[in-house]
Amino acid sequence: MPDPACRACPHRSGARHSRACPEGPVRASARAGRSRSAILWRVTELDRLETARLVGERLREEHLDYQRAMDSDPDVMATLGGVRSENESWELLWSGLEHWERNGFGPWVFHARETGETVGGAALRRAEIEGRQEVELGYRVAAAWWGHGIATEMASALVGVARDRLGLAEIVAFTLPYNLASRRVMEKVGFTYERDIEWAGLPHVLYRRRLERE
Repeated sequence: MPDPACRACPHRSGARHSRACPEGPVRASARAGRSRSAILWRVTELDRLETARLVGERLREEHLDYQRAMDSDPDVMATLGGVRSENESWELLWSGLEHWERNGFGPWVFHARETGETVGGAALRRAEIEGRQEVELGYRVAAAWWGHGIATEMASALVGVARDRLGLAEIVAFTLPYNLASRRVMEKVGFTYERDIEWAGLPHVLYRRRLERE
């Protein structure tokens, strides 16, 4: 699965989904300093999510350090196209901010409820897959939190958002065929394998989750 993503079970892998900043580091740094007026923030009921162990918050500019820490970790990025440069991390962050502004949903950053430690991120993103418009679930977990069910908890929360808050009929997720940990997460939260696809020049497996309101 991808962006944001997401690592005992990172979301997808293979190719990078943010482009390198064409402006170079100086211009990119200037962009990073833009005031929030560059994007008109809308406070919505989706800005904050809570689960049994986690608190999720809408991606914001101040999450750049988190973005860099995840993108520069070779373990986290092993099935996500490899580590990203600082400019690529900024571009990915900005893409997430713009996705929120356009769609009213996007990436969330999740923290442990008890300690406040950042444990990972998950996202609902629009994506075109083999000519069809989809909404994709992605997730990734900080390496220190692998093996604790974090990806499943984040993914389950976003399935609920997609169904109960956004009223979507279905969502998809995809990953590399050999990423068995991520595939298990998909299956735990109700996704079923649909077909093999090619994404960014690499073979992937596509899963789909039909959403029925409870």
